[in-house]
Amino acid sequence: MDNYIKIGKRYKALNVFCMLCLIFAMIAVGLVSIKLWIKVLLVVLLIILFFIALQLVNYGIRKFLVKECNPEKYYAVSRIVHGDTILFEDIAAMVDLGDFNRALSELEIMMKTQKGNKIFKIQTLLLKIECLFSTGQYEECLKEISAFRAKIQSLKINQKFVKANLNLCNYFESFINKDYKKCIAYLDTFDIDRLKRNYNGKHTFEYYYALTYYYSGDMEKAKAYFERLKDVNDTFYYSIKAKQYLESINEDRFLELNFDEIPKYERQEFDLKAKKKADRKMYIKAVVALVFAVVIIVGAFFFVKENTEYKGTPQEIIMSAIGFDADIKAILPIENENAVLCVFQDKNDRDYLFIAYFEKSEQDVYEYGTQYEFLAGSDGVYNSVKTFNNIENVEDLAEALHKDEPFVESFDDNEYYFKSGKKDICVTYKVARNEADIPDGVNAQSFIYTAYNGTEKTYYIYISSVEKEKSTGYESGIADF
Repeated sequence: MDNYIKIGKRYKALNVFCMLCLIFAMIAVGLVSIKLWIKVLLVVLLIILFFIALQLVNYGIRKFLVKECNPEKYYAVSRIVHGDTILFEDIAAMVDLGDFNRALSELEIMMKTQKGNKIFKIQTLLLKIECLFSTGQYEECLKEISAFRAKIQSLKINQKFVKANLNLCNYFESFINKDYKKCIAYLDTFDIDRLKRNYNGKHTFEYYYALTYYYSGDMEKAKAYFERLKDVNDTFYYSIKAKQYLESINEDRFLELNFDEIPKYERQEFDLKAKKKADRKMYIKAVVALVFAVVIIVGAFFFVKENTEYKGTPQEIIMSAIGFDADIKAILPIENENAVLCVFQDKNDRDYLFIAYFEKSEQDVYEYGTQYEFLAGSDGVYNSVKTFNNIENVEDLAEALHKDEPFVESFDDNEYYFKSGKKDICVTYKVARNEADIPDGVNAQSFIYTAYNGTEKTYYIYISSVEKEKSTGYESGIADF
């Protein structure tokens, strides 16, 4: 038993480990700088993987019952992992241990409180019928079989499943009526030889075959089935019974059905209200734990975000956020907003111009959102969308700049959108080659672009509009107007 306790603690530790992995992974996803829909997708994927991991852990525990046919081992491990919660498999373990009366008590509680699907309710009722049959409560068993038939035939479920369950009930009824030929006929419909060798369901059917042949007087066949069962597991009820029957066959004596050896179980009065109250408390605890986890994740996200927020002068922000020494070309105030548009260039790489949105505070300058890249060449500044239709990305266009090919400036017919990461505001701005292109009364700033060869050209940046509504549809980047 000590070994089983150690195994249970290991499986419980695995459950806790899976939960911690989920929490840390969700925190990591929250802190990664990626699009929101990708974050949501990753979180959903993590949750799915978490439940798959839990299923694998629980499957590992369940194997002790269904494959090793070691109900004592399963029950010991399950109690450590699941605590006071009684699962359907736990009741199945009680049945395999021969503790039928306790299983009946737990089944009655489960049937009053269960919220499972139709299949689960049918399996619960069928296990109850099996327990009544195994404890010799034949009159009650026959009543439940009649109710079971009426219930299962009214349900719209898989007919093969319905037939299999009805045939098992028919077997119990035929055995009670001592019609052993019908018993064998019903058992033959299950074709148990096709089931895997190490499987508790198969061993149960083998026991029913052996029992039927024994009380029908065919000791040779009964002995063959009992021989299959005797060495399955020392704690498996049908293995224990098989040894008793084999002993009687070898000693040429007959065992009458006797249910006195089955452990008694004093059924405690079940208080449905108290059960619901306990379940509600457990539900509240689960919700509190979930809220606590969410608060930790969100708190960590905002804490890291707050501590990674870039503050300082435009040059300092650009160095921190983008990682290069900026040559500030122009800083254009946004009317009626405590913010500016900043035009800048990497001092060591003249292929690109950038425009970023900065929001001011009393002491510092804050950066929000992402900057936009504009292509710059020896003949001027270019929009990668309109300059060359046969070039798909900025990198290819940058490479082409160094081939002394003639380019035509393309700012005249383009507007560029920026949505602030801080406010629901959309700034529409424009870059012009000539001062005459700037509308009357519009504030503009000039900046000089210096090419690699030292050629200087003057450009103008001005804001054409600032919108505070219907800006949620805008995406970061450059778009044609």
